[in-house]
Amino acid sequence: MKVKPNSERMKIMGRTTQVGEILYLGFSASYLEFETVASRICVTMCTDVTPQEESLLGWFAVYLDDGAQPAVRRALTKPEEDFVIFEEEQARKVKLRLVKMSEAAFGLVGVKEFDITCGSGEAGSGEQETEYDTYVTRTLDRLHRMEIIGDSITCGYGNEGVLNQDTFTTTQENPEEAYAVLTANALNADYQLVSWSGIGVITNWIPEDVNEPLEEILMPELYPYRDKRLCEKLGLEPERWDSAQFMPELIVLHLGTNDDSYVRKIPERQAYFAGKYYAFLEQIHEQNPQAAILCTLGVMGQNLCEEEERQAARFAKAHPEVRIGYLVLPEQDEADGIGADCHPSKRTHQKTAEILTQKIREFMGWRKGHGLEYGDQ
Repeated sequence: MKVKPNSERMKIMGRTTQVGEILYLGFSASYLEFETVASRICVTMCTDVTPQEESLLGWFAVYLDDGAQPAVRRALTKPEEDFVIFEEEQARKVKLRLVKMSEAAFGLVGVKEFDITCGSGEAGSGEQETEYDTYVTRTLDRLHRMEIIGDSITCGYGNEGVLNQDTFTTTQENPEEAYAVLTANALNADYQLVSWSGIGVITNWIPEDVNEPLEEILMPELYPYRDKRLCEKLGLEPERWDSAQFMPELIVLHLGTNDDSYVRKIPERQAYFAGKYYAFLEQIHEQNPQAAILCTLGVMGQNLCEEEERQAARFAKAHPEVRIGYLVLPEQDEADGIGADCHPSKRTHQKTAEILTQKIREFMGWRKGHGLEYGDQ
């Protein structure tokens, strides 16, 4: 049977975009998940009509039955291509999660349809395949909901690479093993990421010999939209994100690393950053009035931590009804390995997630024992 991506029959997480028959997964770690009975599952995937550079292709992975490692992890090299993502001799009940591994800045990752075959086996023996046309069911929601706003660190940029050996490629970008997803899993929280490599509040990352901010794409301009980059690529009018589609209890804000490449402890630049950071907190609250906000920074530098904490305190005074906090994260340790382009390794992400998880449990009052523990990852 052929099954189109469908939010009634599948759990769809992240800011996804439907364009005709294709459901495009947007930011890193966006996914769809469902249960079915099958002996074979094939998926038709789509990407940009114009081929990407090999290092910037869109990537997806498939996890089966809550497995810690993907059963399939592939790059998209053709505008449309079929992939067999599950196949066994006997039909059985299977839980499947298809997740976007690469980030929104690069190759598109679209899901067109699933072709599900139910042969003989546990649930299909002696029955016609059509008996199972309706047996594609949405998996259950988790206990909590959280959104993480961030940059390349949140995307898992380079966490499977090695410093001085690798330069960035989407092949080595793994959001499933980055701090944001690890934290959400430990807290039993449904999640969506709004993250983009190189992005900041007032500037993208710039090299040391550049003295003007790079304002090509900034998070305050990106955040209000479902997927602005995808719409630009496909020639569509950008669609504003309807925050009622996912109402997080908690928003984690992890920005400032790229801004620091321009601020450089220069007082007037720091003051400009402070004003824009505060304005973005107001913007986040306006779009998500129900959400608590936890601001954090530090893994790749702590120069702006004090300023961000001041702005969080300023926001708390202006909005006593909103729960807001700040967490300074420890800088990455060379002993834990350094990823591509000086980015955190998987070990650093795990240590960061442990610290952030504990902070959120205290900050939100979320009890331990309702999520995945790190030894189970």
